[in-house]
Amino acid sequence: VGVALLELLPLLWRRRHPVAVFWAVTAAHALQVLVQDEPALGQTAWPVAVYSVARYAAAPHGWAALAVSAV
Repeated sequence: VGVALLELLPLLWRRRHPVAVFWAVTAAHALQVLVQDEPALGQTAWPVAVYSVARYAAAPHGWAALAVSAV
């Protein structure tokens, strides 16, 4: 539950600070991958964060988020 909150809570600020939210959600997602073996509900935050960067940030940030998602 704790890691899921770390993934989902930053989405509250996704329109004002999409890049910072993307990196916070990405870091929380990486933590979740390290500590849990099974998928969790919090993982749904990551595609939303990627979309938010593409929608609300400048194009270079969107491309960077896309590159990170490809990795």
